[in-house]
Amino acid sequence: MKTQKTPPHPKSQLRSRDHGYVLLGVLIVVAVSMIITAGMLTSATGTLSTRKVMESNTKNFYSVERSINAVTAWLQSNSKNIVTAFNSTNFHNNFDLGDPTVGDNEGTAFAVPTLIKMKGSSNAVQLTNSSFFGTSAFPATTNIDSGASFNAATAFQGTDFGGDVSVRLLVVWATSTDGHYQPIFRVDAVTGQSGPEHGVHGINFIKSSLVASNGGVGYFASLGDFQTSTPNNECWSYQYTWNAATSTWSRGAARSNCLITGLDDIALKSAIHGSVMTNKTQGINLVGGSISGQRCEGAGCVSYTLPNYPNWAARCGSVPVRDVAGTAATLAITSGPTLAEQCYRNITIGANKSVKFTTPNQPYYIQNITPQNNSNSQVFFTTVGPSNKYTLYVDNFMGGQVNGNQLVATNLAPNQLEINLTLDGTLTLNGTAAMNGVFIGRENFTIKHNGNFPFYGAYRSGAVSVIGNAVLGYDEALGGLPVLSDINFTLFKASQRYR
Repeated sequence: MKTQKTPPHPKSQLRSRDHGYVLLGVLIVVAVSMIITAGMLTSATGTLSTRKVMESNTKNFYSVERSINAVTAWLQSNSKNIVTAFNSTNFHNNFDLGDPTVGDNEGTAFAVPTLIKMKGSSNAVQLTNSSFFGTSAFPATTNIDSGASFNAATAFQGTDFGGDVSVRLLVVWATSTDGHYQPIFRVDAVTGQSGPEHGVHGINFIKSSLVASNGGVGYFASLGDFQTSTPNNECWSYQYTWNAATSTWSRGAARSNCLITGLDDIALKSAIHGSVMTNKTQGINLVGGSISGQRCEGAGCVSYTLPNYPNWAARCGSVPVRDVAGTAATLAITSGPTLAEQCYRNITIGANKSVKFTTPNQPYYIQNITPQNNSNSQVFFTTVGPSNKYTLYVDNFMGGQVNGNQLVATNLAPNQLEINLTLDGTLTLNGTAAMNGVFIGRENFTIKHNGNFPFYGAYRSGAVSVIGNAVLGYDEALGGLPVLSDINFTLFKASQRYR
């Protein structure tokens, strides 16, 4: 007998279908949730990654900034070690100037054409702490104050410029100023010293300015006044050139480096083409005059004081007396290494006669120089080349005056004749003929330029007075040119980029 199956109830079938729909809906919801979750996780991962990149870039940005500032600080702290590479004496021995080209020692990345190269080579003038930028090339230098030797490449390589940063200091150009040169640097700083492929690249330029101090004395008046009395009493400076072939000196064109200094009042009615300095506050009085260069008034402007050399009696009293008279057409006046050879009591020059000083680099000590007849009695000097000088110590020029036609030293550069006046008093220089030399008086001595002639050299005395149509010329070899002492550096034109 067969058993008959009972068919499912319709409601039971409906419930089964409902359960299926619910399960399918749950699965769909779960799938959508998983997709959303995955998207959120992806977004979160991207946000974290972006934040990490931003934080890294920010860190690199500040690292590069610090490194560039550290390089600038390194330059400034070593300024006195570096400046001698760019002075007038050394520059052209250290560098070549030419067309802009990439240096052979620069790295392949960020190669920059420069207008300056190491002397006799194609190497750029650069300092770096990473082979990424190539290799360093910089001249050996000495400290401008101490003379100690300095190796910039070694010093730069051994300096920590901050973290994982590669740096390069590249000289791209140098501008001339009064014979010296002011370098312009480009500094590159890139994060990733071991392999700088990604990160921040900072670029700055560093310009320089030379620091100079006036190393000369120039014309000088001590506690008395220095004064020019008419607009004609201008002062210019000159450079003198030696021609070895003809054994002659020539004066160059007028320049604006005249130097007038003092400890008290300076009154000027004329143009001074150069600098004027006094230790007296508000001590420079322009009475129609002008100053083209530096003007300094107040304590510390002038450090020079007049020498106080002993007079003839104190110097030569222990040696036999020598008197000479110029009775021949020209009498040679010699000197030597001993006082007996250096001391003369009276040098008398007859009418239409002359004496000639013939021994440079040995002093002459003279009590009296007495010309017998104004312009007909003359003093000459044998012409000598560079690094030679006549130095006279004189108690008296008889009559207290010297005529430009009497003291003939125009065959010398002015710095080659120094006349020290070893008693108190006054000396008046007059006439119409040009005169060369350096006259140095004592504290209680006055030099008066009373003629219409040009004087080349310098006056240094207790007081100096220039009147008439006299014109002053300063020999720059006496030290009137500014003396290079340092160099300052300034950052400009900064930029940064991400790589």
